[in-house]
Amino acid sequence: MTDRISAFIVTLDHDMREDDADSVRRAISMVRHVLSVSAVVSDVAQQIADERAREYWRKKFIGDLG
Repeated sequence: MTDRISAFIVTLDHDMREDDADSVRRAISMVRHVLSVSAVVSDVAQQIADERAREYWRKKFIGDLG
């Protein structure tokens, strides 16, 4: 028996302006079997969390984390 997939999560490589991202949203919505596409608005808290995670992994990679 195989698993059934109900959704995909697409993450952009950088924040985009809303009007620039609209063409990406429309393209994804044209893919077969796509029911809906919704945008997630970036906020300051998310940017802080992203930067902290990057710094953590940067330090972990070079072995600087205690």
